[in-house]
Amino acid sequence: MAGFVTQQVIVSSTSPGVSESSNSSYDDNPTVDGQGSDTGRIEQRLYIINRTGTGEVHYLLLTPDRTRMKSYKIHSTVWERLLNLTHFGVVVLKNNLYVLGGFDKSKAKHLRTVLKYDPVTGLWTEVCPMMLARAKFGVCATDDKIYVSGGEKGDGRVTARCEVYDVTTDTWSKAGMLVDGRANHAAVVYNNELMCAGGYNGDRSHNNIWVFEHHKWCQLDEDYPHHLPCSMDRFAVAILDNVLYFIGGVQSKVTYPSEKPSFTTRRKVFSFCTRVSAFLESTVKDLVTPWNFKLPPMIYARHSAGVVVLGKRIHVIGGQSLETGQSVNASEFFDSETGEWEEDFRFRKDVSNVFCAILEVPIIPVEERRDVYRLKWVLW
Repeated sequence: MAGFVTQQVIVSSTSPGVSESSNSSYDDNPTVDGQGSDTGRIEQRLYIINRTGTGEVHYLLLTPDRTRMKSYKIHSTVWERLLNLTHFGVVVLKNNLYVLGGFDKSKAKHLRTVLKYDPVTGLWTEVCPMMLARAKFGVCATDDKIYVSGGEKGDGRVTARCEVYDVTTDTWSKAGMLVDGRANHAAVVYNNELMCAGGYNGDRSHNNIWVFEHHKWCQLDEDYPHHLPCSMDRFAVAILDNVLYFIGGVQSKVTYPSEKPSFTTRRKVFSFCTRVSAFLESTVKDLVTPWNFKLPPMIYARHSAGVVVLGKRIHVIGGQSLETGQSVNASEFFDSETGEWEEDFRFRKDVSNVFCAILEVPIIPVEERRDVYRLKWVLW
C-alpha cells in the first residue's frame, strides 16, 4: 500500500518566506557565465546564516564553479522563520536548505521542528519534525538522509541519542547512540562515513573521534583509537583533498583532577589525513602519524565560526572570542597551496554564531520566481 507524505507549505501574502533586501543581486547585472542556454539565469550564493536569534542572513556571490568569490558585496536580509531561533542545525541536501530544531528564545523552548527552504521557489516547507526536541547538536547529510547526533535536550541535559531523516519518505527513525552524550560537537561526512568529534558534556569538553559503522557508533580505529590532541568543542571542520582540518573552537584544560577546567578560544589548526596514499610524497617521519600539528594558526582566535571550502582555500567566517565576548567580524582564509592565512573581508554586524551554505539561486525576484515555477509545475 502506497504511503502519503504531508507537508505544510508556509506562505504569506504580505511577507514571503524569505525577505530579499533592496540590494539583491537581481539588480547587480550579473555577468554571463557562458554555460548553455540558461546562461546568466542562475547564480551561486554563499549564505552566512546567523544562529543567535536575529534571523539575519547575509550572502556573497561566487563564481559559477564555486571556487572563488565573484563579488565582495555583502547582501543582507532577514528570514522571518529564524527569528528568536538559536543553536539550530543547518544542512544542505540537493540544493535544499534544512533548518532543524534549536531553542526558541521567545518561548524558552527546545524545538523538534524541521524546515526546508527551496531557493528555487523561495518557499519554506515544514516537514516531519524530529523525534526529540534538541539544540546544539551535530548534523550532516548523505545519500538522501540527514543524520542528527547528540545535543542539548529540553531539560538542559546532554543526550547521546541519534536519529536519521529520510527525505524521500519524510520520516525519522532511530540511528543508534553516541558512545557518550555530546553537545556542540562536530559532525561530518567523508566518503559516506559519518564522524563525530569533540563536544561538550558535564563541565568540560572532550577529545573523542567516533564513526558510525554497521548502525553503531564506535571509536575511530578501535584497536588503535585516534583522539583529538586536546579536549575541545564549538570548532569547525573542513574537508579538502582527503584531509580533515580542525579549526579554532574552545579548548578546556584541567590542571588537577579536583579543579574546574579552564576554557580558552583557539587560534590553532590541525589536520588529519584520511588516506595513506596521500602520504606517498611525504617523508618517512610524516608516515608515522596521519596528524599534522604544524599548520600555522589563524589570525584571529574564534569559536562557533562558519567554514566553507572554495577551490584550494578554506574560508573561516564569523565566530566569537570567549575572552572578549565579542564577535570576530574579520573573515580569513587558509590557502592550502601556500600554507598561509590571509584576512579576506569584514562584517559590520554580529556574526558570532553562523553557518555557511552554498545554494544555487535563480536570478529572478522571489515573488516572480514563485509564479514562474508554479506555471512550470502546471505545464509538467
